[in-house]
Amino acid sequence: MLGQYAITPDAFEAAAIKEMTPPGVVLIQILRGLCEHGLLANLQGAEWIREVSRQKMDPAMPTDAWNKIEACLKRLTDMHRLVIHPKSSPGAGDKDFHWLKSAIERHAASSDPCFEAVFASDVVLGCSAMKEDVLVPLSGALECPQWAKRQQSGTLLRTESALREVLQPFLRYAQQVVLIDPYMTCRHEKFFNTVQSCADLLGRAHGTQVPGRIVIHAGDPDGFGLDEHRESAEQRLDRWEKELQPVISRWKHCFQISLWGKKPGGPNPHDRFIITDQCAVSVPGGLDFLPDAAASRAGTTEWTVLPHLRALDIQQGDYHHAKSPFRYLGTRKVGV
Repeated sequence: MLGQYAITPDAFEAAAIKEMTPPGVVLIQILRGLCEHGLLANLQGAEWIREVSRQKMDPAMPTDAWNKIEACLKRLTDMHRLVIHPKSSPGAGDKDFHWLKSAIERHAASSDPCFEAVFASDVVLGCSAMKEDVLVPLSGALECPQWAKRQQSGTLLRTESALREVLQPFLRYAQQVVLIDPYMTCRHEKFFNTVQSCADLLGRAHGTQVPGRIVIHAGDPDGFGLDEHRESAEQRLDRWEKELQPVISRWKHCFQISLWGKKPGGPNPHDRFIITDQCAVSVPGGLDFLPDAAASRAGTTEWTVLPHLRALDIQQGDYHHAKSPFRYLGTRKVGV
């Protein structure tokens, strides 16, 4: 859903850009594709972006191509899609091979595959003795299987392990995740386990976990769900606060829970989403997932990556207390 790719700085050099017709076309298409849904590695503790930015100063650099490249890099930065990786071992010898080695080290250091692909200029790969499958020459990047398998939508079995498999790349570099489901409740294990899965995976990368923020938007507890669990908004927020205490003690995240109902003559909250500070997906089947042992009755749901501006509209419009079409019932912050 949110695959991560690395591009070595030599791919941004004027000579590599000018080999393409029109100049830079393959690199620009890759960067635009990552803006739609993907992550780009900022290797060596963010030295990568500084090295890439220096290419602008080369008098041989085609201006039009560079302007498009720079616009994509800015957009990736603004969407928090440029992921900083820790520094690896000091490089020796040719700097281009040092960057290639750095990318391979980062890929190998991860317990899960770190990069879908590492793109480098044809010249550098042609001179390198490295033969790892993850390495792809820039000229063949758009046709390679690692790029072609990118998905903007798919079918998800509604089990806890299937959810975690999708969430892991989606949450590992995120600082915040927003869960939106009018039926979300702390009184049902199948919903609360989703919250705990998010708490376990949010910010977990490079062998460490950085505490973040989990925001939950749920429906009116006196209007949604089973009759035996109906209660006032204040009672439901109290319940959330109680149930989240062990989660906060274990994973150290802070939480914010908001409840929403129907305004007279207005729409009901209905759509379900998972939104991070990097990406957003719609999950129309809901955020309740069953244990793996119940897979035979779990069913499936579709997920779809949303445009960045749509994700902003949802958070800053639909679920903003002063702008929402829904009735705002209250908010509780826990662990702040």
